[in-house]
Amino acid sequence: MEPHQLSALLQRSDLVVEDEVVLFQALVSWHPAHTEEMLQHIHYPMMPTEKLFDLQAPGCRSEAISTYLHREGLLVYQVHLLPMDAISQRHDITTIPFTMRLYTSGRFSHLWDITGYQQMSKISMATPFSTTHFKLTTQWHVTFFPKGQSISTKRLRNNYLYRMGFDEVCQDNDFSTLSVSVNNCDPAGKTHSHKLSILLYRCDNSVWFVGDVKTLEVPHSGNAEIKDLIPLLERDKYISNDTMKLHLIGETIWEKC
Repeated sequence: MEPHQLSALLQRSDLVVEDEVVLFQALVSWHPAHTEEMLQHIHYPMMPTEKLFDLQAPGCRSEAISTYLHREGLLVYQVHLLPMDAISQRHDITTIPFTMRLYTSGRFSHLWDITGYQQMSKISMATPFSTTHFKLTTQWHVTFFPKGQSISTKRLRNNYLYRMGFDEVCQDNDFSTLSVSVNNCDPAGKTHSHKLSILLYRCDNSVWFVGDVKTLEVPHSGNAEIKDLIPLLERDKYISNDTMKLHLIGETIWEKC
């Protein structure tokens, strides 16, 4: 990869990577002649403090990189210690360094393996998970219908031989509906919003990779929904060994205080 290609890649927020430290380590080992040029594209505030501490161990980096880490590291420790309204007084928290990528580490996401797909009926599955972004912890609750829904509705009885009333009618559909809500988050807060990114995995030669990404804006109160996450005609592409894999990434988007 040429330097200008890597530079363009590093400026994308939809880059799928475990966390920002893994990206930093890959960058440092890529091309020593261009490392310092590329370091400006790392989202330093998104680094976990414990991993940053390991990166700053004496003798692990060149003097130039160690100096760079020391300078940027101060902000990392500050954003994990102080509330965001205090940080926003000195920094624009809506800028790229404070922006999440598609992080797959457990701090930001949940890998959901849905097994036994072929024998599954039209049932709902639910999973809770939590994410931590700086000092903000958010609880997420996701419900998914992998094969569609079986919905009971009431229909007015119009047969003159019977009394007026309602009959229970069951209607099936094939919509793989996914809905999500957030908890443990101040609904009156004006400093941030939420977005759920769903990585849809495909399998090729026993290797799972991201085949598509769907996103959903999630309100502080109430539910958000994707009517048909994976349409029926495309669904076989996302099933391997009777398993469907989804990666749920809870994103926090900061706004100016």
